[in-house]
Amino acid sequence: MLHILLILCTGLFIHCTEGTCTFPTSLTDGTWISAEKGNLQISGTSILKYPMDISGVATFDFNCIVQSDTTYLFQAVEFQNVFGVITRFFLCLDIHEVNGNVLTYFLGTEYDVFVRDFIFPLAEDIATMAQACNRATPYETHTFITLVKTGSVDDGSAPIKCPDDVLSVFDDVAIADQTCANSILDVCSNQTQMNFTLDAPCATEKTLATAGQYTCIHHITSGQTTYLSLWNNDASPTYQFSCFAFQRVDDVVTATETAKYCTATTDHVTPGTQDSVTGKTIVVNTPSQSCIAVGPTAASGPDAGVTINYNGLYALLLIPLYILLSLLILLILCCCCGYSKKKKKTTEKHRPESPIIVISKAETSNLKFGMRSELYMKRGHFGLFRPKKSLVIPSHPSFLPCVLPLPRVEPIYKDPFLLDEPATSTRTVEPLRTLKPPSSPGIGGLYSFDAVDDIMGR
Repeated sequence: MLHILLILCTGLFIHCTEGTCTFPTSLTDGTWISAEKGNLQISGTSILKYPMDISGVATFDFNCIVQSDTTYLFQAVEFQNVFGVITRFFLCLDIHEVNGNVLTYFLGTEYDVFVRDFIFPLAEDIATMAQACNRATPYETHTFITLVKTGSVDDGSAPIKCPDDVLSVFDDVAIADQTCANSILDVCSNQTQMNFTLDAPCATEKTLATAGQYTCIHHITSGQTTYLSLWNNDASPTYQFSCFAFQRVDDVVTATETAKYCTATTDHVTPGTQDSVTGKTIVVNTPSQSCIAVGPTAASGPDAGVTINYNGLYALLLIPLYILLSLLILLILCCCCGYSKKKKKTTEKHRPESPIIVISKAETSNLKFGMRSELYMKRGHFGLFRPKKSLVIPSHPSFLPCVLPLPRVEPIYKDPFLLDEPATSTRTVEPLRTLKPPSSPGIGGLYSFDAVDDIMGR
């Protein structure tokens, strides 16, 4: 009865904690293949049918109960009665998204000898993340475990181009210190695959893939060593994944192959051990062909050498030229604008507004002088010559000293045609021939000007 209550309580706890975790977007429901555990079923935030090596238990179903950033704490639905004590099991994973079909994760729990797995057991209690995620951090970057969506390798969506240091055809291959005659490593025919062609004496020393064919899935570089996760293309592989750790110096590539994934001690000269199987040491050299490509075009064929996408190089070369040309045009425009503004500023001077002096009347003042003109003489009007239209003279102070009152004009002799004389006048009219013109030139030699005294009334 107590066991039944514990099962119900555990189920209720898991149900209440569902939804507190959020998996990466690409980790969708379905079957995923783990480099560590093989096929896993993902449902919501649960991992179903997780393989175990506990006596009497083949798989566990784990539900996520706590999440902290990329770290997830899972609790198994199943539990064990160990000497009358209920023991629960917890799994800690640090999950990272690579692309829509590939993820990686790190085991956050130390290996437990009793469980014989990276599982944290706890009696009669619910573990916290601090308890279950007891592996020291930061994790060794090369100990990542690859998780691939089923079918994505076959349809070509998961494979990637292999690292540049192995993009060659190597004519010499040695495995476990044994040189294999007539053996090659070809990574040029298909740049997403590493294909070993092995001959004697490598009949006994081979790679972990029987056919020697792998697909590149994911890689990272730590220090001088590159760690490459490979998919075994055998029809029924013992290990679906291998970790290929390598370094290249000149034309020699020194590498190790470890089953599943690289361990903390794995490097390019020391293979790791998984399931009591020690990995392989591999050395390849004497590249007869290089297929490193700039851009999407890859080289193939015996005379291909290095293939270069010249369009991409031309585009890169044109970028600085375009920038320099743009700067030059901008500099010219700035100079032109500055010169134009300077020229306009120096040539266009503001003329001061001046009040207008209108000369329209005979009266005088300090600013106006009147003057009218008519073609005939009329009684009561002064002077003979008066303007028909008003004369407009600016009254700027610079003009005033030059403007004098209009001169008084009067005849120097008695004009017989004066209209202001009475018609009955008995005045004697002098004949025109007896009149003498004045000595001064005047206007037509007939008039004199004494403007200042007459106009001012003196």
